[in-house]
Amino acid sequence: MLTLLAITLMTAAQITAADMERPRVPLCTAQEGELDRKLAVRRADGRVWWFPHAEASAVPYNEAREVTAHQRRWFRERSPLTVDGAHWRYARTDQVDNTAFRRYNLPLDPVDGVPAMAPMGAEDELWILLEPVGCRFAVWRRER
Repeated sequence: MLTLLAITLMTAAQITAADMERPRVPLCTAQEGELDRKLAVRRADGRVWWFPHAEASAVPYNEAREVTAHQRRWFRERSPLTVDGAHWRYARTDQVDNTAFRRYNLPLDPVDGVPAMAPMGAEDELWILLEPVGCRFAVWRRER
């Protein structure tokens, strides 16, 4: 019984006070349902811990649960996209700034399972999640 307790404590490394003093990193994730921007901590060991709404404290971020454009051939080939009858061409990669995410960005239906959004005032752009840690997106521009 004590061996099991010791193994559990060793495998459930918690975020430390020193980790909490480290600068926060932006994290854009849809793991709680709708795409949102959170703050996370990158520990000294490189692992990212985040603060999900339903958790009382920080937990390890599981990148394997996130669907991103990196996993899709259309991103790797920079192929044109057709979404809801509109045609889009790859434009660039970009990063979400520190403004209030939900206030200034409209979450959209996923594109081929990948979370997407449109920034307020840039509705002719389709931002598709590329790198959750750091909030980087692949940006497609609507063809006219």
